Amino acid sequence: GYPLAEYRGVIEPKPDGELTQSQHQQLIQLKTEIESIQQQVSTYELSLQNKNQQKTLTRQQKKQATAKYDDLQKQMFIKGQQLKKLNSWFFCNYDHQADFHAKKQH
Repeated sequence: GYPLAEYRGVIEPKPDGELTQSQHQQLIQLKTEIESIQQQVSTYELSLQNKNQQKTLTRQQKKQATAKYDDLQKQMFIKGQQLKKLNSWFFCNYDHQADFHAKKQH
């Protein structure tokens, strides 16, 4: 779940056959939650960019809207990390990845 570790390693999607029924259900739920959060983020982005709407808001309302937008972004990141963890294999490097696949083929 650490972006820097992902950058240094190799991430590969798990084949569907490697996921249990429970994991499939979790994937569906996470994808639904992410879509919902993305829709909310889009709504907040539009309202934050709308200059006419911004003029009608108090400083406190603008601050709350920005805080809510930031919170939604954080939630989307967390859900994305959960999705990666559930649906991906992480290899330390390409050699580890090659060794893993070589052993699976024998």
